[in-house]
Amino acid sequence: MRPYGILPAPTEWTAPYWEAAKRGRLAIVQCHDCGFYLHPSRFICVRCHAVNPSLAYVELSGRGTLYSFVLHYETRFNGFADKVPYIAAVIELDEQPGLTVWGNVLDAEYEDLRIGLPVEAVWEATDDPEITMMQWRPVGGSTATGVKE
Repeated sequence: MRPYGILPAPTEWTAPYWEAAKRGRLAIVQCHDCGFYLHPSRFICVRCHAVNPSLAYVELSGRGTLYSFVLHYETRFNGFADKVPYIAAVIELDEQPGLTVWGNVLDAEYEDLRIGLPVEAVWEATDDPEITMMQWRPVGGSTATGVKE
């Protein structure tokens, strides 16, 4: 789904995620009290409910499985009309059951996708040098243009 018409706006809380992305790594918040990963990021641990949890971004493998997907034709959102159709997917990360992220699947045809397909993160540069976007491809797929490895 390149090039990008709409880019996220990093905040102080999400800056570690975007810094890791620039290095081609996936970083997610983890509670160091109980080991649970939290995505989207939160200020409390939804598992152990620690009063003052020790939360920090940690780098993950960038591997997972295709949990759900749809071939998207939606054109009401600014910046996406010229990109349809595209595959919108939910990826369950290998590090924790139920730990999911959204993304696009590249280097695959819709008809070839199946729930449980092993996927890996790939990283694409954008027009903004501060933003590198995470995408997904089937494990063993070709490298996408602009990927930072």
